[in-house]
Amino acid sequence: FKGYIDEKYIDDVSYASMLHDVGKWRTPNEILLKPYELTDPERKIIQQHPLLGAEMLSPLLKDKGSSQYLKLVESVVLYHHERWDGKGYPKGLRGEDIPLSARIVALADIYDALTSDRSYRKALSHEEAFKVMEEEKERFDPCIWEAFKDNHMEFKKIREEIE
Repeated sequence: FKGYIDEKYIDDVSYASMLHDVGKWRTPNEILLKPYELTDPERKIIQQHPLLGAEMLSPLLKDKGSSQYLKLVESVVLYHHERWDGKGYPKGLRGEDIPLSARIVALADIYDALTSDRSYRKALSHEEAFKVMEEEKERFDPCIWEAFKDNHMEFKKIREEIE
């Protein structure tokens, strides 16, 4: 991605990623905080959060015009649960049809989810999370997976610093 990813792009993705789950604000807490596995209907409600997020941001995003940053925010919010293998949501995009920013945030989001306490389970260690992600690496852009794999100890270091 040389020539495409520069310091500004990195900053933009960092800031946009803070909004990736904004749609969960409109998801009932009894589903978000449920202490055990979700039912299929509850999972379908959760899977609406990317669309809800884009809808919530629509007053800001509708006039995005030439703003690359606002387009990037929209891509991250809408597509951070898409998968390289096409099995994601909300659109079932696959491969390079998924915006690069969303592919990057998707991997970081999974790592964060696995290494954070949830209402239904304790956080996994870095090593456990890495193993889970490696077993499901077909969900990630292969280039982004390789970059993560080559630098995963940096993720561990950052996770330990914020705990």
